[in-house]
Amino acid sequence: MQKISLFVKSISFLGVLGFLLMTSTLSCTKTTETIDQNTLEQYYPLIPGKYIKYNVDSLEYTNFGKDSVRRFCQVMMQVDSQIMDNTGVPVYRIFRYERPDSTSPWIPQGTLAATNTKRTIVYTENNLKYIKLQFPVEEYNSWKGNMYLDSFISRNYDYQYLLDWDYYYSNIGESIQFGNETVNDIITVNQRNEVLGYPESPNDISTITLAYEKYAKGIGMVYKKFKYRLVDQQNCACVNNDVSYEVVFTMYEHN
Repeated sequence: MQKISLFVKSISFLGVLGFLLMTSTLSCTKTTETIDQNTLEQYYPLIPGKYIKYNVDSLEYTNFGKDSVRRFCQVMMQVDSQIMDNTGVPVYRIFRYERPDSTSPWIPQGTLAATNTKRTIVYTENNLKYIKLQFPVEEYNSWKGNMYLDSFISRNYDYQYLLDWDYYYSNIGESIQFGNETVNDIITVNQRNEVLGYPESPNDISTITLAYEKYAKGIGMVYKKFKYRLVDQQNCACVNNDVSYEVVFTMYEHN
């Protein structure tokens, strides 16, 4: 009888021990799954005083898209304070400065705004809203980045090329050299890569669109390329070539 009692006690002890170990394991697993290292504020830090400086190379097309004028300048984006927009939503004001070269003083060029909703980063420029980033930051996660532009596009035919863009992530964890600094943990936000028509054909009116941006953890946007070129070989008066342009932003300094 004593041996049976000891045997039962041993089973009971082992059962309780197993339950505790299983509970501990499940608890640890659950905690690990709720931790995400790729939150949006890491790639788009909205901290008052935060700035990024860029070298900017742009092209403006003329003569029905056949010729172009190149322009160089430097741009600084600096986060100011948090304010409320006209709907009561908290946003961060961002000041934009520009200068022709590094020896010239910065000249204020306007105010932009950005909001971190925890699910998205919404960026507003010239009263146009773009969803720059969306959670989660995972390879090929996609979203309609220009969805807020629909009403604007419906009133402005020249900007219909912005309609229905599918943004998506790629190259997560990339490292790139910017001047003397190697920047790690970079993601690419692909926005558009499209050719409509045949740009080399003398009988076609065609368009070329290429747009993507790169963001680095702890810094923000470190690179941007935007190209929209409307090519009109027939010199058609119905085409507005003034909307064609290219621009590249390359970071050279940040805090």
